[in-house]
Amino acid sequence: MKPFIIGGSLAIAMVLAACSDKKPEAPQLTCDNPALVQTLQQQIQQTIGNNARQFAQTDARQFVDGDKVIAAASQLGVSIQNAQLDSNTANPACSAQLNVAIPTSVWQTTQANAPLLLGKRDWLATITQQLNGSGITLAGNTFSQTIHYAPIPMAASAALSASAPSAGLQGMGIETLSGILANALLPYGIKDMVVINGQVYNRTDAIAMTLNPQSAPLSPDAQMASAILNGAAAEAVAPPTQADFSGTDLQDARDNNRNATGQLNQAWHSLDDTIRQELQNDQRKWVGKKTTQCQKEAAKAETTLQAEYLRLKCDTRLTNQRIDYLKGYSIH
Repeated sequence: MKPFIIGGSLAIAMVLAACSDKKPEAPQLTCDNPALVQTLQQQIQQTIGNNARQFAQTDARQFVDGDKVIAAASQLGVSIQNAQLDSNTANPACSAQLNVAIPTSVWQTTQANAPLLLGKRDWLATITQQLNGSGITLAGNTFSQTIHYAPIPMAASAALSASAPSAGLQGMGIETLSGILANALLPYGIKDMVVINGQVYNRTDAIAMTLNPQSAPLSPDAQMASAILNGAAAEAVAPPTQADFSGTDLQDARDNNRNATGQLNQAWHSLDDTIRQELQNDQRKWVGKKTTQCQKEAAKAETTLQAEYLRLKCDTRLTNQRIDYLKGYSIH
């Protein structure tokens, strides 16, 4: 009996050993993450909100209400299509098409208000130009971009909820799209009443003065406001003594400053989260110093437009310096 018992025990041991050597099956992965759309929407809205507030605080004209832009951002329709899993690599990854639709009413209002920020320049052409080389497309009122993100175990997909919105969604690279959306929505935030050359105008009249300055008789003040909105030379208000510049130069200064601000935001959001947290206090101090220094520059002016021009030139110069500084911390 003993040899039989020993042999039987040995056989059982061999079976158990074989079972223990069997590798567990890898979990099945899926790109269907229920938290994806919400996370994307939160990131886009946050960037638009930050950009809108910064623009409203630094724009000498004070035409834009940042809260109106933020309200428009909350109405964006965010969706994803054609999610696909690439599991043929060491690190499986998902790709999908992100679509962000601006509601028709917001889209139309934005285009109608755009002349107050851009003069007679074509708003849609300006936005389209920003898309060059970005991988972002625009069809009607919908912006689209391919995004990449980490898959999740299929078993977790059903259980995952909005309570864990960041799971597996790092590295999607939507900062550029968010910045372009912020620029596109800025005109929506134009206030109902705007001040031009010391006079108050309702938004409708100000737009009319921009697009059709000869459509109706204008008072001398309205004629001056219309000229300013259409990029007239600053000398039309009062001859500057500190710096000679034209309306084109002033508009260029505005555009350069807006572009520099967008690049600064991109540089900031591209930093590692830990580095960005460490630099937060330093960034706030830098913003305060920049504001103070550029206000001193603007104080040298003798006209409102000249003050804006000097402030913008100062702000752009310091912003570009800050971009170079932040690039030193980038891991890319």
